[in-house]
Amino acid sequence: MPERNHRVLWLSVLIVLIAGAAHAAADPGGFAGLTWARSEADCRNQKLCSDQGITVPDGPAREKQYLGKLTELNRLPVKVSSFAFFENRFFMGTASFDAKRVSFDSLKAALVKLHGKPRSTGPRGAAWVLGNSRIVLYQGETYHGVAYAH
Repeated sequence: MPERNHRVLWLSVLIVLIAGAAHAAADPGGFAGLTWARSEADCRNQKLCSDQGITVPDGPAREKQYLGKLTELNRLPVKVSSFAFFENRFFMGTASFDAKRVSFDSLKAALVKLHGKPRSTGPRGAAWVLGNSRIVLYQGETYHGVAYAH
């Protein structure tokens, strides 16, 4: 009898682990196909970054940001995107969406489908923590934004 109980216990643990793994979202490891810590040249070679820099007032001297070339993300039309690098290593990507063309609910639903339930939600957005990646969704009046950061 104890051997049978032991097998049932291990079977139960295995089922819980498998179910948990099936529902746990993986760390995306980057943004829009550019993995974390890649170079500015890699971003341009993948045709994700333009050569147009973005000036950030009071930004760190070793940080550079570039206007992105994304036209869509998760099959939703992107208004503006950007890619940020610190010491030539990719650490953050952003995309904004015109609120007249993309509803906040459709954007959030696409992110939930990709990354699972957000860790936190509020009246103006949601946030996910997946491994070494952080994802923040913002709901605005004229635009909605999403940022992926490492």
